[in-house]
Amino acid sequence: MRVAMEERLTMCVGRQVEVCYKDDAFDGIWYTTTIKPAAEATPTKLKSRLHVTPLTAHSKNVLIRPLPPVHVQARINVEEGCVVDAFRNDGWWTGLVLKEIEDDNFLVFFDSADDIIQFERKDLRPHLDWVDKKWWVVPKPNLQLFRRLTQESMFSSGTMVEVSCKINKVEVFWVPAMIIKEIEEIEKDDEESKEDDDEESEDNDDDDDDDDDDD
Repeated sequence: MRVAMEERLTMCVGRQVEVCYKDDAFDGIWYTTTIKPAAEATPTKLKSRLHVTPLTAHSKNVLIRPLPPVHVQARINVEEGCVVDAFRNDGWWTGLVLKEIEDDNFLVFFDSADDIIQFERKDLRPHLDWVDKKWWVVPKPNLQLFRRLTQESMFSSGTMVEVSCKINKVEVFWVPAMIIKEIEEIEKDDEESKEDDDEESEDNDDDDDDDDDDD
């Protein structure tokens, strides 16, 4: 990794920072918060700006860092094999871009949840690490090697999986399913079937012309 810039954390009231709660449910997820005055001798009080009703949490087991520098992230391309932060459920989750698809969308793999989810580019940002008061940039991937490793399908026919249906912005319903075949294969089969139908139609037209000539 290389150093992008140095930045110290200033713990002053009203400052926006990012926090990560060190427990099984939220470990590795960064939330944008605002520093609020501490009540008596209680732990740091954090107020989220992401909710209509402000969420206030008291925690001792929490990591705090400055907001990642936007001007540094703007110089880094989001591409296949790139480590990114994806905005999901009001927090930034670290994942790996597996594939770029149409309309500026990306498939992102999350090792912590063992999920692959599609995101729009606006909901992704290049991942930066804040260590020793410095922002570190994750090295760019070897795209040729990455693409060679990911050429084979992630899901083969007959694989048991779970699929989700997002009911609203929060609730996600998962059901068991089985992979039948890839969409690309289905589209290819449809194109071949259409070509066969066109050829059959041309043959029928030729037969009709021959019958007319006999008459």
